Amino acid sequence: MEQEKILYLRDVMNLSFRQIEGLTGISRKKASKIYQGYSKDRKKRICILDKCRFLIGSWFKEYPSLKAIQVYMWLQERGVEVSYPSVVQYTKTLRKKREKVYHPLNFLPGEEGQIDWFL
Repeated sequence: MEQEKILYLRDVMNLSFRQIEGLTGISRKKASKIYQGYSKDRKKRICILDKCRFLIGSWFKEYPSLKAIQVYMWLQERGVEVSYPSVVQYTKTLRKKREKVYHPLNFLPGEEGQIDWFL
């Protein structure tokens, strides 16, 4: 319905997008996109690496601390044409989260003290 109204106002009434914004309350940029056929129900973009997901997943099972550059180089060896930033983005969820190196020290009040020496 929104698209029909914008098409009517633009094509039949010959109104500008600024005038359409004043009448409908829809921003001029959004009205322009709707007029040009923009749809919220766009198809999801397919990643080149989706066809290699099982291979990449098996690499991460075998070597959980893999880096994106290593995956990128292995893919290049197998002839997969892909950019490094897309490999980084794709493997971000697969990489193992690092555990905290420290453990918090919990003491009761007065049980432990610290002194800073200054000369």
